[in-house]
Amino acid sequence: MKKVLIIGTACIDIIVDGVKEDVLSSFSVRSKENLLNFGGDGLNEAVILANSGIDTSFVTTLGNDDAGKAIYNYCLNNNVKISDDCFIDEKTNVSVILIDEMRKRHFISTLSGSMRELSVNNIHYDLDDIDIVSLGSMFISNRLNDDEMCVLFEDIKRKNKILCADMVKPKHNEKCFDMKCLKYLDYFFPNDIEALYFTDKNTIEEAAEELFKCGIKNVIIKCGKKGCYIRNKELSTYVNALIVDNIIDTTGAGDSFVAGFIHGMSKDMDIIESAKLGHKFASKCIVKNGANSWSKNLKVEEIL
Repeated sequence: MKKVLIIGTACIDIIVDGVKEDVLSSFSVRSKENLLNFGGDGLNEAVILANSGIDTSFVTTLGNDDAGKAIYNYCLNNNVKISDDCFIDEKTNVSVILIDEMRKRHFISTLSGSMRELSVNNIHYDLDDIDIVSLGSMFISNRLNDDEMCVLFEDIKRKNKILCADMVKPKHNEKCFDMKCLKYLDYFFPNDIEALYFTDKNTIEEAAEELFKCGIKNVIIKCGKKGCYIRNKELSTYVNALIVDNIIDTTGAGDSFVAGFIHGMSKDMDIIESAKLGHKFASKCIVKNGANSWSKNLKVEEIL
């Protein structure tokens, strides 16, 4: 079984479920449920992988405050290996996620904080025992720009590790054809909206082709209920998602897919089987509140 290192962000998510569109126009409103969860792309992937039985390490930046210490302990309690050199002199990010009556999510997050400070200067890792490295996600940190990612990715590939990355929508209008770091990626997991924006293309197929031309070996575009689209030198195909009726919260579905996909890779599954497992992980996520808490006591053999 391959060992995994996740490099990425962690925060606390406050989920407010069942709000109306005019939530900000009233002094006091009622919600269906308010929850506090631990989240962030990197933490979600790390916790889900560890709970699925994969030996998982996590490199992140946390504020040296109560929120940061709570996230640190949450990682340890979920069998995620994390070093105490992750603490920096910044506030830990706390995000608010509003879920309206149509199950649409609205994010409120800060422009600064610990997860915006992730950079090559505070990413400390030992790859001797690691097989797969995944960045979750590109463009979240204010400091991890194309040049820094080139330095990071080149070092990882020099040590012959499998390199993956997820992304969020770029903050400074970055486009794929301007990014030098993409050529180092073995697997890339944008969602459909991110892929279209990042490539300036109009269709998923065109976006995947453009990303493949940038040198990415395996492009996997997450397309929600439609499944995912895979483009590599052998394949150009969709892999269908599972049909799920009782959807409660889609927060973390993309991270769950990535974790399931990497779990498959760690067990030497092929790319189609890894994508199918990713869909199974995502289907488990969206029927519960919380981006990673669904994976507690996960038994992968029961969903294969």
